[in-house]
Amino acid sequence: MFFSSKSKKARRLIESKIFEANSYLDNNYRDNAKGAYREMKELLEEYTSNGDLKPGDITALSQEIEHVNTRIQHMGHY
Repeated sequence: MFFSSKSKKARRLIESKIFEANSYLDNNYRDNAKGAYREMKELLEEYTSNGDLKPGDITALSQEIEHVNTRIQHMGHY
């Protein structure tokens, strides 16, 4: 299977959502982080089903997204 710049664009878009969610978490904006989390999960599912992401990208992005989810779940439990 040949991956084009579509794969790079898809990855960059999801990475920007991950950065956005982490920024919200760093500033204690849990609701905004949850919104960004939902968006990145939807994007990952969409691009995965379209075949726009490489298998390695799917794995790496899934791990990063789950890390964000873990941070959201533990927020306020200090």
